[in-house]
Amino acid sequence: MFNKCFKLIIYCLSVGFFAGFNSFAFSADNLLDTEKPNSINLIVPNEHLPLGFYQDNLLTGVLTDYWALWSRNTGIKVNVQTQTESALGDTRNIHLSLSSQSYDPDLLRIPLVGLKVKLYYLNKNQRVISRALQDKQQLVRLGYVASKGYLSDNVAQQINVQASAYDSSIALMWHLIQGDIDAIATVSIDTGVGHSDDLLTLFMSVYDLAELDIVAQVEPTQGELIDWISWGANLISASELQKLDAKWLSISGMWWWIVLPIVIVAALTIFMVRGVKRKRSNKAFPLSVMPFASVIISQDGKYLLEANAMAQQLQLCPSSLYKQPLPDCLQPVVNLIQTSLDEGEIVNQQIGLTCLAGSWHFFILNAKRIQQGKHYHWLCQLCRLTSQPDFRPLPQQQALLRDVLAAITSPACIKDKQGVVLACNKLWSDLFGLNNSDVIGKRDRDVLSKDELARQRPLESAAWLGQVQCGDDVVVYPMENEQQHIYALLVVLNQSQIMTRQECDAEKAQYLTASLMAMFNDYPDPVAIVTKAGLCKVANHAFADAMVQKPLPEVINQAVANILPNDKVDWNKRQHKQIFRANDSVKYEELVFLPQGKQQWLEVVKNPFVFPLDNESAILMVTHDITERKDTEQQLADAIGKLEELSFIDSLTQVANRRSFDEQLRYYWRSSISQEQSMSLILLDIDFFKPYNDNYGHQEGDQALTLVASTIKDASKRATDLVARYGGEEFVILLPDTDKDGAEHIAEMIRQAVENKNIPHAHSQVAKHITVSLGVATLTPDPDLDYDTLIEQADLALYQAKDSGRNQLLHFEELAGIVD
Repeated sequence: MFNKCFKLIIYCLSVGFFAGFNSFAFSADNLLDTEKPNSINLIVPNEHLPLGFYQDNLLTGVLTDYWALWSRNTGIKVNVQTQTESALGDTRNIHLSLSSQSYDPDLLRIPLVGLKVKLYYLNKNQRVISRALQDKQQLVRLGYVASKGYLSDNVAQQINVQASAYDSSIALMWHLIQGDIDAIATVSIDTGVGHSDDLLTLFMSVYDLAELDIVAQVEPTQGELIDWISWGANLISASELQKLDAKWLSISGMWWWIVLPIVIVAALTIFMVRGVKRKRSNKAFPLSVMPFASVIISQDGKYLLEANAMAQQLQLCPSSLYKQPLPDCLQPVVNLIQTSLDEGEIVNQQIGLTCLAGSWHFFILNAKRIQQGKHYHWLCQLCRLTSQPDFRPLPQQQALLRDVLAAITSPACIKDKQGVVLACNKLWSDLFGLNNSDVIGKRDRDVLSKDELARQRPLESAAWLGQVQCGDDVVVYPMENEQQHIYALLVVLNQSQIMTRQECDAEKAQYLTASLMAMFNDYPDPVAIVTKAGLCKVANHAFADAMVQKPLPEVINQAVANILPNDKVDWNKRQHKQIFRANDSVKYEELVFLPQGKQQWLEVVKNPFVFPLDNESAILMVTHDITERKDTEQQLADAIGKLEELSFIDSLTQVANRRSFDEQLRYYWRSSISQEQSMSLILLDIDFFKPYNDNYGHQEGDQALTLVASTIKDASKRATDLVARYGGEEFVILLPDTDKDGAEHIAEMIRQAVENKNIPHAHSQVAKHITVSLGVATLTPDPDLDYDTLIEQADLALYQAKDSGRNQLLHFEELAGIVD
């Protein structure tokens, strides 16, 4: 009984699930209205090889074992046939394929079993696998168990492999450890829960390479066959799929439990070795043995953590040192560090520093990001240059350069051949919203845009040859030292450039608006941008035609209050205020009335929007035509109403079912209480129906039930009387506003009518034809009584009628005399 209930629940869930699919939507054409097939033909390829399972015997393997489960759970016979054996045009044919294979779009398809292709590899092969996933030129040596397969066609679409087959999973693992292969390929059934191959992840990395399904395909005229396939698929449990996976696909076995202790010991050993190495690597760097001035600076550049004696002798830091704020003389080093965070190192960078005593020195800087404990710092080595480099100004020239830059009334800077800013005036740093100290020491590529670099680079290249270069908005001067060597460039921006930035921003704003208009016009549904001031800044023709029904030029830059219908203005204002206040989007549906009486349903989404140039707040309104969806929803609602109507009818006997009876009983019980009317109920049972079913067969039994139900229905004449199937061979007749005598009269009419049908029943102990026993109960409903009392009384009367010899009726009120 439990298994039947469970299967019924699974069936109902499958019906509800597939109601959401357009291709398989249930209406009147559902499983209740179609005949259950006795058998189906499963058409598989001539070999399993195209599906990648490599079983030798056609009648074994993942597919056939799956359909054996399906057949056992559904009671439908499955005939496995090859393509050459199948008969064309047979309406029972089901073709199988993988979802990754090409298919006829006219066929109906349904996924049956999900498959996953996984790669298992050791950590040492991580780089090889990563490169192969990014570059198909990279070859991966792949191993697999010959009897399991690995879906080679699907793997080849992802990576370039050289596959090798092995007889067992132990041999496969041995060759992986030896380095003969880079990874192991496996196929597993996606059951939604774990499987035995998950043990591999204890000591190997895993990558899901492909996900696909085994699908069933039928002709469009066989849609009901898809419904039966789905029903059977839902009856197969996850545990059964796990057993199928373990039998045919899993490469793990009991030997994993032998290897597992070894793996744990190896993992602990590796963990301890790595811990020792990490502890050694976290030891403080011995700056005292380094031959150059060396310092350690915190990654954020705020603190000087350590320095050796050489750095203290050059007065790059105080003599007493223990995590103190960074000295100003090392700030240029930090500036270079900040520009090299992505690279993680600085190599042979020349830099000039003013020591604490005020002396100027030049250094070659080499820096690298290091880890100490859980924190990252910068280890910096400063090799002092004993000779003056050609490309740097002398110390006595520094003041002169600063005076020259200050005297220039346009933005100007001095930078070396590597693009490092050596000095600049305030006008130049103000262009980027920074201070001079924030700019000096940075590369020009860190502050200039790509367009500005593209304009300056050709001029700078020519200026390094000794000629002043003039561009449309920039002048580049080569700077020479006393040896007439060019050591830097003076870059001066024309003052007119600053004056035209506002004009440039205006042009960009116009270009942005034009681009948005062009993009929106290609969108078929209404789109618009409304500013916080209530102006329609951008819109497309669809918005003008559908939402406001005006020409587009009369919409752009107009107040929304002037173009919307009067009944929507106040509501629109309140909604926009809420969007700006909450800074969150809203979504709603709107019915639009078009000319010629047409209607259109739109799904409207309004999102906060900021114009990128002037940061002006606005609302972006995007719509989507959902008229077709709304029509479908209405059709679905009508279908649901029809389905609800059908759900109150017993499918076999075509009388009301138990659910309908319960609702009608509650209704008439409340009605009888208010009108103070009596109510009667007849509970009927077919005598010795089980022997009838056992000897005549279930088909004859169903026909007998249908005939008895029709006879009962004909005997109850009033429209308010309800005949329902109560369960099995039991029926119930609800008689509102009926007293004891009336109920007994109707019960006797039903008993005689069934007997007069003379339905043969040779195995009855009462007569040679089918008879019925009836229990009758009558009550005047009262608020203090429960309607279950009426059912209980009729049930007791029926029990006594059957105990007294059957083929008779008995009223509950007569029980007292019988008991006495």
